Amino acid sequence: MNAVEFSRDNLDVALSWIDPMTRSSTGWINLEPVPLEEVVSARPGLLGSLFSSRGPVVPLITWLIPNPKTGRSGYEQIGVMHCQGQQISKRLGDFGISLPDRWTVRQDHPSRGLVINKPTDSDNRSTLIWLLDFGEAISGVDLTGTWTVEPHEIPKS
Repeated sequence: MNAVEFSRDNLDVALSWIDPMTRSSTGWINLEPVPLEEVVSARPGLLGSLFSSRGPVVPLITWLIPNPKTGRSGYEQIGVMHCQGQQISKRLGDFGISLPDRWTVRQDHPSRGLVINKPTDSDNRSTLIWLLDFGEAISGVDLTGTWTVEPHEIPKS
């Protein structure tokens, strides 16, 4: 599946992919804001990733929906690659953001990103809005207000 564009005015476009995947526990979803201008080297190369203490200037959010048979029961994981440096989870208030109730930080590393555990019973629309708010707040470049959603289904065996 190729990435599909959406905005806050049409969240149902993204939710039409997210809702079935969370119900069937079949993969992961990448969300990425569209920058206002083309960003040169938005993603660091292999060597840049190894030696840099920061992630990409355009945040990349990955929403992992684990298979209940093999994943952490009751939780989905959200990973955020970002350029904001160390301990972003302790500085959420600086960005006007707070972690929703029952969400917990699993990892917070400047180059590997922020990983959050969120309960599977969290509302998908509210989760998506939080992710958009967070991604827009931490972006290192100006954004258009448009996002891409790219679902990745894992075939059931």
